[in-house]
Amino acid sequence: MEPLGERPERGSAESVRTAVLDATLPICNQSASVNVLASLAPRWSEMCQGDLQAEFARLSATLRAFARAERKQMLDAIQALLPVLERLGGQQAVRETAQAIVKTAQWWP
Repeated sequence: MEPLGERPERGSAESVRTAVLDATLPICNQSASVNVLASLAPRWSEMCQGDLQAEFARLSATLRAFARAERKQMLDAIQALLPVLERLGGQQAVRETAQAIVKTAQWWP
């Protein structure tokens, strides 16, 4: 996976969190990976050094990785990342995400 935005200084708490997230994405089918996301979500902005473009890029990459997981893991990942989604996109992003989940469930029950 290519680095997204500038990496935090090596050895810092943010660099450790970023490394943990990078290691989590390939194992997104495992339930523990959602727990990792939930613990990283409150520090998302710090991990991306407050760079909104990096935050969006990392959120997008994370959701793409979980899109290949089982449905339960994907939904759990979205739930874990809701604080990030809401902070970056507001209530409209949360609403549109919920609508997309409902539509998808109608297509693939």
